[in-house]
Amino acid sequence: INGGNHLILLTASSTSISHLELSYNFNSKVSAMSYSKINPEIRYVSTENGSFYYSMDNGQSWNQSINFNGPDAHYFYGSTIFSSPIASNVVYIGGSGYSNPAVYKSENFGQSFTPMNSGLPSTLVYDISGNDTGDLLFAATEVGPYVYDELEEQWFDLAGVSGPDQVYWTVEYIPELMTARFGTYGRGIWDFQMDE
Repeated sequence: INGGNHLILLTASSTSISHLELSYNFNSKVSAMSYSKINPEIRYVSTENGSFYYSMDNGQSWNQSINFNGPDAHYFYGSTIFSSPIASNVVYIGGSGYSNPAVYKSENFGQSFTPMNSGLPSTLVYDISGNDTGDLLFAATEVGPYVYDELEEQWFDLAGVSGPDQVYWTVEYIPELMTARFGTYGRGIWDFQMDE
């Protein structure tokens, strides 16, 4: 609204929506934002140039991850942030992985990150989701659907012989159905269903 790279707080009433530009000015355009599923006071922001920020006080103050340049964002789709459903200190980020890993994991609220690229080709990760027990991550990528097994510490291709050779834009895990639901660029929605 007034220039810079700010978050905008929108508040809905019965007849209108009001807006408020928050004060913190990030170093580049915001490409993804999220918060902890366990503690909503913990907030995360990734910018289009790969910088990562975390807040422990509901966005009142922000800290930038030191000496970390994460994956860049897609030029109109942004990057992705997924916070762990079982540990408030764990967060995953994904984005462009052509000259660096496409997915990183932090176990200290975003202060530092380690790459998660074993089994994942050089690709662009559009979206990350995970199951409710925190041991499986799902990635919608430029080259197909992938799952990361925390026990094996590796990504696996989920397309098999029936999934379309297509860009996968989105993924959402649905606990009630034990299903990872992927949305593709032009070949519909595909469900990866797990049994007990």
